[in-house]
Amino acid sequence: MYLILTASKDTYITNKIINNAYRTTDANLGRAGTLDLFKLYDESVISGSSNPIELSRVLIKFELDTLHSLTGTTLDIRDTSFKCTLKMKDVLGTQAVPRNFSLIAYPLSQSFDEGDGRDVKSFGDLDVANFVTASYSGGINYPWFVTGANKVGLLGSDDIDVIGSGSLGSGVVQLGKTQIFDDGTEDLSIDVTQIVSATLVGLVPNHGYRLSFTSSEEIDSKTRFVKRFGSRHSRNVYLRPTMHVVYDDTIQDNHANFLFDVSGSLFLNNYHRGVPSNIVSGTSLTPLLGEDSISLTLRTGSFSKTVQASQFTGSTTDAGLPVLYLFIFAIQGAATT
Repeated sequence: MYLILTASKDTYITNKIINNAYRTTDANLGRAGTLDLFKLYDESVISGSSNPIELSRVLIKFELDTLHSLTGTTLDIRDTSFKCTLKMKDVLGTQAVPRNFSLIAYPLSQSFDEGDGRDVKSFGDLDVANFVTASYSGGINYPWFVTGANKVGLLGSDDIDVIGSGSLGSGVVQLGKTQIFDDGTEDLSIDVTQIVSATLVGLVPNHGYRLSFTSSEEIDSKTRFVKRFGSRHSRNVYLRPTMHVVYDDTIQDNHANFLFDVSGSLFLNNYHRGVPSNIVSGTSLTPLLGEDSISLTLRTGSFSKTVQASQFTGSTTDAGLPVLYLFIFAIQGAATT
């Protein structure tokens, strides 16, 4: 299976200095056609700050309802074939681009609003989310715990903006996922399988991701301007952010190539008048469900062998896939009974 999920919302937040007079911490870029990442060091002047730093950070979210539904049927996130990759397309214009830098994606700990701002020149559109506020609901502003969505902490904490690490069942792991950009013109492609898997089983909330330069690159004395990606509002649909989901949901039926002394599989699909249906049994017509729910007898001449079958399980929840039964068995070449 190969699925491509599109972003449900995205924006970037910034504290850029305008006209050496003020920072645009209340500006929103929710409707901008690009997602811009930059870091400016001592490029502007502002009262009360020497060597000021100006930053932007990208916020992006994907809905996972489709994957949630598949975990009860054909998707087993424990299978090594399951891979999720966050992809964003570089938008190369006439601007210079930074080189030799890294970007890191963290899962967000609180939700954000996309907003309607689109002024990428003077940053004059005021809306939420912005550098100070994450969301607005019911007449209440919900601010970031640290401006710029920059409170990084442990999974389960109720006072953080992004989840830096957490226990996913086998000890504490780092949840920030990094990509190195040598030339600066590369597309983004970050493996977020671990984060998506944890989200699908309810360990990590699905509030999206914060994408930024690494913490050391945000505070050093270098300017990095500008790494630009297409947003979900880009006119070119091929430039919009996507999440690519891949997993192996094929089944191998050996009915035409069984070998003696080698275990093989046999699948049975059942239909009632053309409609996929479970096999029923007895006068009460009880559906045959779960493990060892049906038996198969192989007979030829004096030889007979009976094997048990179960509903095929291809899900994360181990729920049987309706109407599909799986027999796995081997017959010895020297068997006589």
